[in-house]
Amino acid sequence: MFHQVEIIPLNENHGFAQGYNLALQQVKADYYILLNSDVEVSINWIEPLVSLAVSDNIIGACQPKILSYNNKDSFEYAGAAGGWLDNYCYPFAMGRIFDFCEKDEGAV
Repeated sequence: MFHQVEIIPLNENHGFAQGYNLALQQVKADYYILLNSDVEVSINWIEPLVSLAVSDNIIGACQPKILSYNNKDSFEYAGAAGGWLDNYCYPFAMGRIFDFCEKDEGAV
């Protein structure tokens, strides 16, 4: 059906991170996208990312805004694993604390 898509089979389930690392060792490209199967992308979502990457060779990685599926004017933090922990070791990210999610004000 999608003949232009190349499948990289792995001999076993290596888990999320190791699976990506093993597969990406076989990819020969200037850029590649790690895209989960549980996302909805908008039309032309990739163009700003490619433009940014091409504009400055010091950029090693970039990502689009990730908005909530059910509340498209708010960010989604997928568990708020933003690198911070509170006093009770609950992970959070700037813009999301428990049930409060930051609104997208349109800044790039």
